[in-house]
Amino acid sequence: MTISHLPSISSSTERSSAAAPLIQAVDDTVNGAVDYDGNPVHRSTSGGWRSASFIIAVEVAERFAYYGISSNLINYLTGPLGQSTASAAANVNTCTKDDGFCAPPWFLVTLFFLSIYLIVVGQGAIVTLIVLVYIQENLGWALGFGIPCIVLVGALLVFFLGSKTYRLLNKALLTPDVSLVDQNVCSFNDTEDTKALLKLVPIWITSLAYAIIFAQTSTFFTKQGATLDRKIVSGFRVPAVTLQTFIPIAIVIFIPVYDRIIVPISRRLTGKTYGITMLQRIGSGMVFSIISMVTTALVEMKRLATAKDHGLINLPKVTIPIIIWWLAPQYILCGVADVLTIVGLQEFCYDQVPKELRSLGISIYLSIFGIGSFLSTFLISTINKATSEDG
Repeated sequence: MTISHLPSISSSTERSSAAAPLIQAVDDTVNGAVDYDGNPVHRSTSGGWRSASFIIAVEVAERFAYYGISSNLINYLTGPLGQSTASAAANVNTCTKDDGFCAPPWFLVTLFFLSIYLIVVGQGAIVTLIVLVYIQENLGWALGFGIPCIVLVGALLVFFLGSKTYRLLNKALLTPDVSLVDQNVCSFNDTEDTKALLKLVPIWITSLAYAIIFAQTSTFFTKQGATLDRKIVSGFRVPAVTLQTFIPIAIVIFIPVYDRIIVPISRRLTGKTYGITMLQRIGSGMVFSIISMVTTALVEMKRLATAKDHGLINLPKVTIPIIIWWLAPQYILCGVADVLTIVGLQEFCYDQVPKELRSLGISIYLSIFGIGSFLSTFLISTINKATSEDG
């Protein structure tokens, strides 16, 4: 009796197998994300390096334009526009409130990617400072400033080309928290988030002094070099702005030294994963920035003494017989300080805030250099007014 039913069971099984697909379709829809039209997005056609490549291209173009304009802006203001050095420096600080090396948030997840980002940006800055500065000073300011503009327009087109690959947050899924009886009462998480932000305030205030020093590299450092002997060979003079390349050169060299030599040694001494704490790294960079300013002051004293000895005081367009390479140490020290302090500040502001507020943490970091530039402008205006009262 059991044997007589086998054919019917076998036939039923075969029909069931024929109806079911051999390979089940995989739903790769990304939950909580939509495209720019509000449609669901799929992992196979969006996100990842496919989207990141467009964003990175835009970032590279933006850095190219930034360095191409900000690095030599003071010479344009004091040259064709005829502004004084103090006024031009104040205007540059007002216009260029940027740290120059802020990595996109996704690079802050690990130190490895952050180091790579800084090395790439540093190499790009070297090329920009050499090529664009030469064009501005030898082929014309219109062309020198026009090229960054064209590059940015191209970057905007690249950004729009990647629109279909971007994943956007689906705001329809963000429902309000109705579990709170009184919406005016702060939750425990709100209180903890506020405490975390308040902890950044002392570091933020302390870092403003570093931001003021940072602002000098593209203003007074450049004008200092413009008065020195910049001739390398007969008929060729190094643009004063080109000395700013020592900063990214120092960054490109010092990052591997720090990661491969200093961190392992300090890790064995302290037992900490990164060798030293983030605050120790920030403080070390500030020490290097102070040494840089001391070096700058010593060189300036020598420059003024030489100008006085040769009767060149109040003759800004006359070359003072001091070779320009005297300024290299102060730029190099600033580059080392950037690796320590700027990277340390980015890590600190990103790591010490709750995950939901990390974008705000990066904004706090950027505000350090924005307010620092305003303070630099205020100091320049105050000192210039105080020293010019007696003529």
